[in-house]
Amino acid sequence: MEPKSSKEMLLNPHFSFRSFFNRQKGISAATSYTLDIPAEAADRWKDFKKWLDVHGASYKKVACPATFTLFPEIVYTGMIAIEDIGYNERIVTIPSSIVINIKIAFYSELNPIFKASPKLFSDRLNPRYWEENIMITFILYEKHKGAKSFWHPYINILPEHCDCLLNWEDEEIEEVQDKILVADAEAQFTEMANCWEEWYNCLKNYPQYFTEDTISFAQYKWCYMLIYTRLFGKLYGDNRWSLWRVCDGAFGRFC
Repeated sequence: MEPKSSKEMLLNPHFSFRSFFNRQKGISAATSYTLDIPAEAADRWKDFKKWLDVHGASYKKVACPATFTLFPEIVYTGMIAIEDIGYNERIVTIPSSIVINIKIAFYSELNPIFKASPKLFSDRLNPRYWEENIMITFILYEKHKGAKSFWHPYINILPEHCDCLLNWEDEEIEEVQDKILVADAEAQFTEMANCWEEWYNCLKNYPQYFTEDTISFAQYKWCYMLIYTRLFGKLYGDNRWSLWRVCDGAFGRFC
């Protein structure tokens, strides 16, 4: 019988996290994968790995990126174990100096904007979205800087598309035949659009930092979805951008 809670999963001596993860993702032994990096992405991944090495990151017994093809239209990029991994063995180590967090973003050169707009960027006046607003603003600003940004090697390998509800077409949502899901999708999109409009009306006043394209709805939506698939620590008052979640939320198979 499948465990009904996280606690039951951990206490069940027959439970396999690997099997559970693969089942949730639709991955099986028959799932094809390759360690070949697409030609158009090879230089970007090379630069990213060099950046990790220079700043003291380490990863062993795994290969990344690995591309998993579940179906022709469903492809995950992640990592795969290339050696047996022992119990409680550390696989990936990322120094805190190259992990983006709220403190780094808030005290960046964008700090005057954050201080001047507490309605958007203050935990007191905007307790629900202040962290997301800061992170989105910082990431898009650093992306706009291109190769001049310290974070460029990482930002440059982030996926252009995230497979989440906000990216579904109306026809795809309707095929689920779930009125609650449809209503939830509409509510999420409306909420995101309203957040963007308020955010845009603030940042358009800072042309010395942002172009119209940088703060467009398309760019905001891209970063909004990345934020919600890569941030952790919100409940502990320290939102961090998980540096190793470079692969659209899927880590591939572990041994």
